[in-house]
Amino acid sequence: MKNPCGFSPGSVKPVRDRYHENVKNALIKDGWTITDDPFHLKWGKRDMYVDRIIRNS
Repeated sequence: MKNPCGFSPGSVKPVRDRYHENVKNALIKDGWTITDDPFHLKWGKRDMYVDRIIRNS
């Protein structure tokens, strides 16, 4: 069972939702470059993830 933050119990990485690949493909088709998917941040002892980092090509 997922918690409201999108993490699976015992997992560190967030769970991708059903729209993840569709959004990613639409961004690429529109000329965006995905540089990190997901982008990992470490803040002290905490691990955080940004859904994706993109830039306009």
